[in-house]
Amino acid sequence: MKSIGNSKLIFPILISISFLLEKVGFYRNRFRTHDFLLAKQTRYHCVIPPMFFLTTLEQNIYLAPIYLKKNYKKYCFSSLIATVEGNKIGPFGTVVLVVEFSKNFKKGKFLPGSSSALFCLKYRAITFKVFKGEILDTIVTNVTKLGFFCETGIIQIFVAKQFIPESFKYETNLNSWKCIKSNKKIFSDLLIRIRIIGLREDQESSQAIGSIKESILGPL
Repeated sequence: MKSIGNSKLIFPILISISFLLEKVGFYRNRFRTHDFLLAKQTRYHCVIPPMFFLTTLEQNIYLAPIYLKKNYKKYCFSSLIATVEGNKIGPFGTVVLVVEFSKNFKKGKFLPGSSSALFCLKYRAITFKVFKGEILDTIVTNVTKLGFFCETGIIQIFVAKQFIPESFKYETNLNSWKCIKSNKKIFSDLLIRIRIIGLREDQESSQAIGSIKESILGPL
């Protein structure tokens, strides 16, 4: 896979992203792979979306002879969307949505010893990537006596009990963490602000370790 890109940070506000998608005509028809991301982030109005980037990328697409017809470009674009959306593209993060294809469509090449044709497509996409030290608003998904799990976008974050303030105590009967000073609680579906202190990424998923041991962090 060949991926070349030039990332430019855009406003990390989901409303702005939605507006962009509407302007290019993709919002209603193309938000398939990550419609859960939109649903989860707009479920609560005060959720701050993770970091999104508008990135220019290139991708090699192979077409079998059966698709080499007049409308072969349509098959190229469909194959590109199926190949990259929802997948991690090197250092640029996960492709959330392909928003635009390059008008400069290069001619394909037949590969020696193969009947397939190779097309190199240039496109623009919204990508998702978080960084160590970043502060995010997340949704708690699971609570245990060892800490709690939360999610934002497509990344899962675990906050261990050593990164929870000492004023929070675990309540076994309610399966939650309760602050003995302010009566704040941490439970499933709660909005909570955390700081990323560690990241582990592989080809298919991203996981992180978070902390709420700061005055600006914790339940919202």
